[in-house]
Amino acid sequence: SVTTANDKIQDFEKSPNKNLDLSIDLGKLFKVPSYVMKPGELVIFSGDTGLGKSAFIQYIVAKAKKDTLFLSLEMKEELTFRRFVQIVNNKTKKWVDKIYKDPNVSFADKLKHIKIMSIAPRVESVKKVVAEHQPNVLVIDTTDELQVDFVKGEIEKQNIIIDHLKQIAQKNNIIIIAIHHLNKASAVNNIINVHSLKGSSNVVQKADKVLMIKGDRLEQVRTICSEKSRDEGR
Repeated sequence: SVTTANDKIQDFEKSPNKNLDLSIDLGKLFKVPSYVMKPGELVIFSGDTGLGKSAFIQYIVAKAKKDTLFLSLEMKEELTFRRFVQIVNNKTKKWVDKIYKDPNVSFADKLKHIKIMSIAPRVESVKKVVAEHQPNVLVIDTTDELQVDFVKGEIEKQNIIIDHLKQIAQKNNIIIIAIHHLNKASAVNNIINVHSLKGSSNVVQKADKVLMIKGDRLEQVRTICSEKSRDEGR
C-alpha cells in the first residue's frame, strides 16, 4: 500500500507527544536554546582526540534519563561505568575509586536507564542487540571500531556503517548517537567543520544532525557547535 502525506499527518496528530517524550532536548540539559534529538534520527558527534567526546555524550544520556544502550567499543565497560558514576554523583575519579570498595554502595537506581555493552564490533551485531533490548537511545562509541566485511577501503567502510546506522534508527524509531573520528588531514591541521568527518560526504548527507566539540586540550573550556541539523536552526 502507498502511504500518503495526509496519512503521515493523521498519524502524527493521533500521537503528538509520543516522539516528544522520547526526544532529548539539549536546551533543557544545558540551559541553552532548544536543540532536539528526535527518535528516528542519526546524530553524528565528532571532534579532535582528547577533547572529551565520549564524556560529553555520557553526560547527555545520564541526565536525559531515556532507556539507553551504550556500546563501548573503545573503552572497557568498567571504565565507561566509572565515568557514568562520576557524572550522576558529580564526584571526582578519586571519590569513585574509593567508594567502589564499599560493598554496601550501589548506583543501580541512578543508572538503571543505561545498559553498557561491549559486543562483537560488526554492524549485524548492532542490529541484533537493538532488536533484543529495544532502547530509546543507542550510542556507538565509536564508529571507527565497527567492522564491515568485504570492503575495499576506509571510505567505503564508513559509508556502509553510516548507511546501516541510519536504517537502524529509522526502522526502530530510536535516537542513534554515533561518536565519529575526524579524517587525518583535519586532525593534523586542526580544521574542525562539517567536512572534517572521516569518510566521504555520505556521512554528512545521511546524518540528521552533526555536532562538533571544539577547544584546546590544555584548557577546560569546550564549545559544542551544530554543523548540520534537519528542521532546526544552528
